[in-house]
Amino acid sequence: MNPPIPQLARRSLRFPVRLHPMTSPSLPPTCALPSIEVRSPAITWERLSVAVDGAPPGASRTDTEVLGLRLTYRILDPIAEVAPGLLIFAGGVRAHHLLPPSLDLRGLQGWRCELRVEHLLRAATTCDATLSVDGTPLLWMRDGEPPTRSRIPGLHFALRHGVTEANGRALSPGVMTAVGDYWVGSRHPSATRLSFIAVRR
Repeated sequence: MNPPIPQLARRSLRFPVRLHPMTSPSLPPTCALPSIEVRSPAITWERLSVAVDGAPPGASRTDTEVLGLRLTYRILDPIAEVAPGLLIFAGGVRAHHLLPPSLDLRGLQGWRCELRVEHLLRAATTCDATLSVDGTPLLWMRDGEPPTRSRIPGLHFALRHGVTEANGRALSPGVMTAVGDYWVGSRHPSATRLSFIAVRR
């Protein structure tokens, strides 16, 4: 038979455990995300688009689609410079964009971002682009055919009777609306074409 555990040892098991300050469960400042400022709830654009210039080998791909082609670009690099209509990555890649002028992208400078752009070339051209940091989408834009799947978990767009819906909520054209963690806006909906943008709040 094992000897009984001394009373002192049993009491010592009830002593509170003190964590070193470095093991605090709070998130460090480096876990914060950059912000894209929406300077005005009113948005205007004629067309949304992102074009990649100077992509390195392996950063682009071409796939054959039904009645067309799909061109995909994926860039993962710090953003070295933000200029009107242009993002310049540290590796030299330049992303020219047509985004609403009310969006201020200067907060992205210095952050390692992932830019994913798809151009679907069919009878009409569709441009789909997402900009993410550490796997969290900061921006998703699409101009063309309605999407078959969402780029942002929990945020879904649909086109019903010529009206754009986000998570089942009708959007007023030209106005950014809060839907979950994102500001979303749409313009020029039609029976077959959808133009929208979502920006993390």
